[in-house]
Amino acid sequence: MKDMFQAAGIRMINNKGEKHGTITARLHEENFEITTLRIDVVTDGRHAEVEFTTDWQKDAERRDLTINSMFLGNIWT
Repeated sequence: MKDMFQAAGIRMINNKGEKHGTITARLHEENFEITTLRIDVVTDGRHAEVEFTTDWQKDAERRDLTINSMFLGNIWT
């Protein structure tokens, strides 16, 4: 994703989230956080060591209600 945004000339900011799979793109004076699919390997409830995945179901199992609601809405449409 990062390479794709950079190739399109979209500014990337806040590199701190990359180790957790999150990049921040700045487009039209707004920031957009994009996070790859991941699973928690070890967590204390707030901080986690993550492993990247391609499994949407495993990613959804670690998300909060808001994200899961959006995910569920997209499955059935």
